[in-house]
Amino acid sequence: RERAHAAAVAAAEEEALRKVKDRKASRRPAADGDRRLADRRQAERAVAAAEADVSQWESRVEAVRAALADPHLYVTEDGGRRAAELGRELEQARRQLEEAFARWEVATRAAEATG
Repeated sequence: RERAHAAAVAAAEEEALRKVKDRKASRRPAADGDRRLADRRQAERAVAAAEADVSQWESRVEAVRAALADPHLYVTEDGGRRAAELGRELEQARRQLEEAFARWEVATRAAEATG
């Protein structure tokens, strides 16, 4: 009887271990899928943020260009000084736009790599 009881206990323990292993195996793909989904969402947010930066800097470049194109700027007393300031601001905005565009490219590639 003792041997039969010990065998039953051992069989029950083996069955419990098998069930735990089965649960872990079935959870792992779901966890991987959740991780991939989270990575994808994070990549999409990065793309959206980069697009917003690009849009912001494009708007700034256009605004400075419009200010420089205004003929009244050059007939004012300090028009030359103001035009020089706007020229420096335009160059800075262009650099920022290029950097934002580079970040957008990186974010887009990362998003494509996540699926």
